[in-house]
Amino acid sequence: MSIRDYYDKKLLEAEILHNLVPFSDKVDLENDCKKYKGNPRRHPYDKSKIILIPDPESEKKLFLEFLLSDIAHIEELPNMTSDDGISLTQITLWVKKGCWGVRTEGFKV
Repeated sequence: MSIRDYYDKKLLEAEILHNLVPFSDKVDLENDCKKYKGNPRRHPYDKSKIILIPDPESEKKLFLEFLLSDIAHIEELPNMTSDDGISLTQITLWVKKGCWGVRTEGFKV
């Protein structure tokens, strides 16, 4: 199995998040947070984290990982529909400035 196949399989195995409840810590979102848009997934083994895939249909395999406790607000966006007719949930995460996230990007050697 190639690393690309492994990488694609792991992202597909991550459970899709449904029924997200928007929440807020009563912070000034524009000044105190940075926003990230994408398709949310449950972290495969850590319930305190969320995975966000910014562009699920892109050839560039990229995902972001954040602690749920670092998220100040969630906004639901219109669903994205693929050419195959598959509907993907899209959200905006407002992450508190100064918090750490992990950006993972696959590449071909």
